[in-house]
Amino acid sequence: MSNGGTSGNNGSPFAVNHRPTFSAVSDEAGNPGASDVTITATTYDDDDDDGSQDTVSLYVCKTAAFNGSSCTGGEWCHSDPAVAPPGALACDLTVPDPQAHGEVNYYPYLVDSHSLQASGGQHGSTQSYTVNDVVPTISGTPSLNGGAAMDLTNELSTTDIYFTGLVSDDNGCDDITASTTADIWLHSIGHTACDSAGESNGNTCYPRLVCAYDAAVEECIDADDKTGGYKCTIPFQYYANPTDSGTPWSGIGWTGTLVPADGQGINEGGAGNSATTTMNSFLALSMESGYNAIAYGSMSINTHTETLLEKVRVQAAGNCALNANMSGTSMTGTGDPITAANQRYAASAVSWASGIELSGVAAPFALGVCKSGYTGTPEYKPIYWGINIPAGQLPGSYTGTNTVSAVKKPWSNPNDWCESP
Repeated sequence: MSNGGTSGNNGSPFAVNHRPTFSAVSDEAGNPGASDVTITATTYDDDDDDGSQDTVSLYVCKTAAFNGSSCTGGEWCHSDPAVAPPGALACDLTVPDPQAHGEVNYYPYLVDSHSLQASGGQHGSTQSYTVNDVVPTISGTPSLNGGAAMDLTNELSTTDIYFTGLVSDDNGCDDITASTTADIWLHSIGHTACDSAGESNGNTCYPRLVCAYDAAVEECIDADDKTGGYKCTIPFQYYANPTDSGTPWSGIGWTGTLVPADGQGINEGGAGNSATTTMNSFLALSMESGYNAIAYGSMSINTHTETLLEKVRVQAAGNCALNANMSGTSMTGTGDPITAANQRYAASAVSWASGIELSGVAAPFALGVCKSGYTGTPEYKPIYWGINIPAGQLPGSYTGTNTVSAVKKPWSNPNDWCESP
């Protein structure tokens, strides 16, 4: 027979079983997915009146529901039956993966080999173990521009290009924060030269860009989901170093590093790199404001400009060093057209005789504008112009169009583009 209250030998001809005592319970913190949380019960079970010693089992339940032999609302763990003189019983539970960090409830129960449960003490009490806040990591390989070569499109401005990746957190994808960042770097400089804000350089390095959760990349569905998609916007400068053929950085490529973060902070060790991606040459020129028109003013008939004058400044508005193609139309007005051949140009203030005769057909001009990105303002080269007014030309206003088109300057030796390493 079982006895819930009598202790000791009372002289009964029957063997009297005593309830086990449950004086204390302890636990440990653990990580999601790890079976490293040990629940320990301090217990004692008097021997029975027949002199034998009972065994006692510890059950750790997920809810406050125990029927004397099992947890009816779910079990965390249970111990093997063991003789329990003053001492401890223990079992190891496996933390769910994912599991939000913080406190998770459990309910401990003791029962002896005669199915007699403990009474009072910690039996059936509400307890909790701690789930640690673990740092997130990158899942898979991030993608810079979807793996396709990158094209800049905005002269003298920035072009947004996107970097995406998956971030996983064993505490659940809701635990990942907007502190997740990206570093985008020219592969030749290495990531360590582009992993802090102070290293930003529009030619080679875009560090610590803030990334945002994007369900279109990967949806974070619910608390049972560990992974979410993140998207980072890279405001590439118009002069970001190209890595296609015919450039100083041909074949080097750009790399993106996605650096995950949660409430614990940034996890540099869990970062992930994309494959290297080509930055295409962006061939573009512009005319500097105030130097973007060729106005000759008033000229006498049968005279010409003695020394060519600076009229335009050609800026490198993309990520290449520039030469140019030059052409023009006849100038029309009140009299006969003034043909293009009556204009001359040069890269400096030379005499009329030393100028290059303008043609109606595009002709190459070794202008030699350096690649922009090294001085804080666009690089430029001036073009000097002059005109001849033929004898017999009727007075009046004459207008025409001169065209300066961009040509990628060849590169074969260091500093051909005035580049920095």
